[in-house]
Amino acid sequence: MQADLDGDGIGDACDDDRDGDGIGAGDNCPVDANADQLDSDGDGAGDACDDDLDGDGLANGVDNCPLLANPGQEDDDGDGHGDACDADRDGDGVTNGMDNCPAMANAGQEDQDGDLVGDSCDPDRDGDGVDDVGDNCPVDANPGQGDADGDGVGDACDANTDSDGDGVSDGVDNCPSVINAGQVDLDDDGVGDACDADVDGDNVANGADNCPVMANQDQSDLDGDGQGDACDDDLDGDGVSQGSDNCSLVANPGQADLDGDGQGDACDTDDDADTVDDASDNCPTVANIGQEDRDLDGAGDACDDDVDGDGVDDVADNCPLVANASQQDTDGDGQGDACDTDIDGDAVANDSDNCPVDANADQADRDLDGIGDACDLVSSVSCGPDSPFMPLETPDATTSDGLFGLLCALCGVSDPGLAIDADADTAARMTSSVGLAAGSYLRVSSQSPAVFSATPPAPRTLGLMLSRPNALLTLDALGGVAIVTRRNGVEQERAAVGTLLALQLFSVPENANRYFVNFQATQDFDAVEVRFGGVANVLSDLRVHQACVAYP
Repeated sequence: MQADLDGDGIGDACDDDRDGDGIGAGDNCPVDANADQLDSDGDGAGDACDDDLDGDGLANGVDNCPLLANPGQEDDDGDGHGDACDADRDGDGVTNGMDNCPAMANAGQEDQDGDLVGDSCDPDRDGDGVDDVGDNCPVDANPGQGDADGDGVGDACDANTDSDGDGVSDGVDNCPSVINAGQVDLDDDGVGDACDADVDGDNVANGADNCPVMANQDQSDLDGDGQGDACDDDLDGDGVSQGSDNCSLVANPGQADLDGDGQGDACDTDDDADTVDDASDNCPTVANIGQEDRDLDGAGDACDDDVDGDGVDDVADNCPLVANASQQDTDGDGQGDACDTDIDGDAVANDSDNCPVDANADQADRDLDGIGDACDLVSSVSCGPDSPFMPLETPDATTSDGLFGLLCALCGVSDPGLAIDADADTAARMTSSVGLAAGSYLRVSSQSPAVFSATPPAPRTLGLMLSRPNALLTLDALGGVAIVTRRNGVEQERAAVGTLLALQLFSVPENANRYFVNFQATQDFDAVEVRFGGVANVLSDLRVHQACVAYP
């Protein structure tokens, strides 16, 4: 068999690098590949072929620290890992570098004297300068080794010593140097009250504590009387003890309780018990569940002296629930007009009364226009001293006339001045062609007053006394007649049959051929104009006796 260890085709007998690790002469492991020539123990035998890597005289297979010299094979915790390579030599679960007793188990890392040497390996555990072996109190500092009762047990750890003579051995005495025979300890902190600087355990020293025997950690003192809230029987300082105070945290010395709910007014968020919090209640001290506020003044009706907000107190208001600032009472019945269902006192309800503000008990309506005679400006179809209508006459009025529309030979106005003279029987004559888009007009202008105002108490009513020679007048026959109001020559309003401002026609009982035409003006005016003609005209002759205005 041709031996060739590295299988490179060169027999071992003539191969300079039998193990094929690239190193020929001088290889510290000639038959075991050791390319990096590592030699941990520096003995000339490379690690790849060294049976004792750490050079401690023990073969790797039996060495408890094969890579670190541990010739004595020490293993403090007996875990099979030699101390030289064991990260936790004492096996207490704490690594050597963090262990305050690395060679002696001290799992809890107890260090009574805080000297960084664990108790299990500290020769002076209590750090009093006396080694434990000669210390009469090895775990309690007793540097002077005092032993008052000479029993060999130092005073610092002798449970049978009674230093304060209160009959309680120091070992169990919660105040070993201050008499506290009853062992009272209010805060159960192990320090008796006789020697406890904070008896109630609220972290406030007794001398500064406003409740020294009752915990009051934040030192709250609501009434500022120097007695903390935790021990104050009258927290709000109103002179009423907590047990009987209906506002225990808010001063309520008189114990007022408007709604009788047991909660005083000073702390009751709903004083009147109407289920509305006082902060948003428009009557905080008078129940007003629905929060009604008729006049929207922010004061609820239940507590508002002037519910309707008309400036008159309810006790004197003739309409307490309806604004009636002027206290007008037309019928003098003590009930103001704003809330009186029969304002004029004629025993007819306003909704049914044809004269709601003028007594018209029999509801007489001569002209059947729905407006009772007592309040109808045109209930009397006349124009003169005994009528609501006054004629526009000279010298307070003037006339002018003219034509409009297409050329019309038959159209015109004659004797226009007769429409403003003092004789109601005379009349200006207006002529026109039937069905022709042309006609004439007669304008009556006022000189005094210069302008008829239509502001309240208007509207004013205009009236014209008309006649048709030897014939009756009807509304249908007035299709070619319009009444126009003007101011400074500018048209203000126009009334005609079938328009929004409709004409009304009344016969004059005293004269069968006379008719009174009227309408209500809503705009100021200084002249009234009669226009006669147009395609809708069916008349050829119209007489104008008077132009009249009703004064409010």
